[in-house]
Amino acid sequence: MKRITALLAIVAALLILTGGAAAQGEDIPYGSFEGLSWTFDMDSRAFTLTADGTGSVPAEAQRCSAALYGEDGKQLSVCLFALPPEGETATAELACAELPLEFDLRLYLTDALYRPAANAKTWHFSTSLPTCARKGYTIVSSEDGSYICRVIDTIEHSWGEWQTVREIEGVIPGLHERCCEVCGAREEQLFYPQSDMPILRLYGDISYMDKYTEAAVTAYFDGVGTSFFDYASLKTQGHTSLVYPKKNYMIKFFLDEGHTEKDKHQFYNWNRESKYVLKANYVDPSKCRNLACADLWYEICKCREGTKHIKNLFHYGATDGMPVAVYLNDEYLGLYDMTLHKDDDLYDLDKGQDDALMIVNHCTTEESLFRAPAAFTDESDWELEFCGSEDPTWAMDKLNALIDFVVNASDADFADKKQLKQHLNIDSAIDYMLNMYAFGLTNSYAKNLVLLSYGQDPWIFSAFDMEDAFGLYMDGQGVYEPTAFLPSCVDGVWSSDTGSLLWDRLLQCYPERIAARYRQLRETIFTEEHVLAEFEARTARIDPVFYEADRALYTNMPGLETGTQEQISAYLTARLALLDEIFVTEEPIEEETNG
Repeated sequence: MKRITALLAIVAALLILTGGAAAQGEDIPYGSFEGLSWTFDMDSRAFTLTADGTGSVPAEAQRCSAALYGEDGKQLSVCLFALPPEGETATAELACAELPLEFDLRLYLTDALYRPAANAKTWHFSTSLPTCARKGYTIVSSEDGSYICRVIDTIEHSWGEWQTVREIEGVIPGLHERCCEVCGAREEQLFYPQSDMPILRLYGDISYMDKYTEAAVTAYFDGVGTSFFDYASLKTQGHTSLVYPKKNYMIKFFLDEGHTEKDKHQFYNWNRESKYVLKANYVDPSKCRNLACADLWYEICKCREGTKHIKNLFHYGATDGMPVAVYLNDEYLGLYDMTLHKDDDLYDLDKGQDDALMIVNHCTTEESLFRAPAAFTDESDWELEFCGSEDPTWAMDKLNALIDFVVNASDADFADKKQLKQHLNIDSAIDYMLNMYAFGLTNSYAKNLVLLSYGQDPWIFSAFDMEDAFGLYMDGQGVYEPTAFLPSCVDGVWSSDTGSLLWDRLLQCYPERIAARYRQLRETIFTEEHVLAEFEARTARIDPVFYEADRALYTNMPGLETGTQEQISAYLTARLALLDEIFVTEEPIEEETNG
């Protein structure tokens, strides 16, 4: 028997290597006996006998006896029950506190007086227990040499306590390790710096990614009261910023690996979104210009009368965001702002409105200076970001109607609010212009323009991408003097000092209206204390550890000396003083301002 058992063990091992049979605890047939088939569940000790008609049951057989015997021949358990009718099953329990690894199961058939009705038959059970490193098996062999092998799945590791192998060093994750006390297997686990700032961990190959090709990654987010795992796509985002070593990214979250079902998340009181921008703020050493100015733009829009569509938007159409520490394959990628994307969701355009529009501009051109008609030919021209209908031709026509009016209307016609309001929401344009002047948005005079249209209403201006605020060069390599790009009036002729014909003509035809709005904002939003408080609130949300690590990681980052908080404060004070000289008069001019 030992030789047979050893041989069967070898066979069982081969079966295990090739896939094996049933899992532990399954009720599987082990054999047949005189026209009966039987199973024995080693976990529940349930013995089942079925009259399946596979053979001839002796006529005198009326009862069955099943018994378990240990290797020493000692009986471990026995049960006796009546044979089931053909096609039916009988079950009994072979009670045994603990089954040995080697035991025999013996079956007897008897008549009504318990006399043998057939020869007894024995099956031998031999079990090799599984470990965490290998599967186990049970071989059931019969007297005639037939056998069956049942594979038993591996068991869980018996892990010891976590031990710290490496402490956290700045933004470099620490490392925990634990070992299995049975097989010696090791398991590692990174642990990240504790911070009030969220951490976003991405895993995957992004080497083939660009602006038009998405990379598939997995994403783990932890912070601001929420944690989640998602599948995600990642691609570079932006235009002029694509040349910088630290890229902007567009990230989209999904529930499935095939990226067919979006996973929308809500942070703070934001809209629920599945798509966000990871903004690098490479040219802005403060890392706060864009979102602090977005907060200020929100306040400007909030205190504006009219503009019915904007007042119903989240944050009045201004973006919002939060600083996040981003890791790629457990390597620190840098400090980013995770912001709401400039899309139809932010501006509430995709509501079945066939005549809803959003156009944007990324380059300073004759078209964006409102001096030449737009053609929507490429990204250097105006770009149609959203159109509610399939035919966008009318969108270009609507924009060119505005440009044509700016270029060709007489001063009298341009100063006629009724005519201008057919093309442009005047108050939104004035707010946009004062916003760019007050905060020195040198990149916003003819670039980063966002124009929205709802139905037959005129174009509405909205501000976006303001990381160049307070005179910062577009590439961050320096700052303009506060005197640069200021409006002026010489001999009754106004100039915006931007090259934009739209701003020139608004100044020329609506100077009182612009001055009145400036004075209103100067008393509330355009104050040094208020603006700097917004910056301080945004700065307070950035963890200094991640901020310093970002600066150390991108050593060629521009503006580390010129774009400081002190520069922002000095620029703002000088800038507002200059604008006061231009727009503040002794007698405020009252004028209707609903446009």
